Amino acid sequence: FLSERDYRQNRIQEKPAEGIPYLKVIYNDKNNPVSLLRIDSRGKTWEKNIFSYTADGELKSKLVLDVDEAPRTLMVYGEDEPWSVAYRAYFFPKNLNQSFYGQTTTFRFSKDGTLKSMEFTGANNQSYGQITFTYDYLGFVREEI
Repeated sequence: FLSERDYRQNRIQEKPAEGIPYLKVIYNDKNNPVSLLRIDSRGKTWEKNIFSYTADGELKSKLVLDVDEAPRTLMVYGEDEPWSVAYRAYFFPKNLNQSFYGQTTTFRFSKDGTLKSMEFTGANNQSYGQITFTYDYLGFVREEI
């Protein structure tokens, strides 16, 4: 695929012209993408996206790795993600009549691979909470904000 738009519209180009950035997508046996590589004009992968699915074929998570294959973000989809369940139990009253169907938890990592933050968003992509981590000089979590 030559662009994100081509990928979304499933417009495949067999062999991209030399010197043009492109996306390379690998699919599983259910025709779901399991890997999306962003390749620059020199043919080097600068970002890798890895997808996982439930047994029913629903997207469960997306992991984004940088050029060094270090994690940048991990997005976990669904209202049953354990961190979001704990966050909602702590911050929202038990009798709250609100659905968290379609919610996403986004884990963001620093360059050294430590967890920087977690953000919780609803189906409308509206953030309903975030936890930010700070670390001491030994690398232990000092604070959750």
